[in-house]
Amino acid sequence: SFPLTSDGAGGYSIVQGIPRNDFAKEKIRITTEELRKEKEVVSDLL
Repeated sequence: SFPLTSDGAGGYSIVQGIPRNDFAKEKIRITTEELRKEKEVVSDLL
């Protein structure tokens, strides 16, 4: 998931250079760990 901007005509661009504070870094870390666990749970189905 990335922060995006829309040009209004169906095109999108990834927003670059957004600073990540400690709160954002921790949320990303938690989400990453959750996704790793979910991947492990379904790994035998892939």
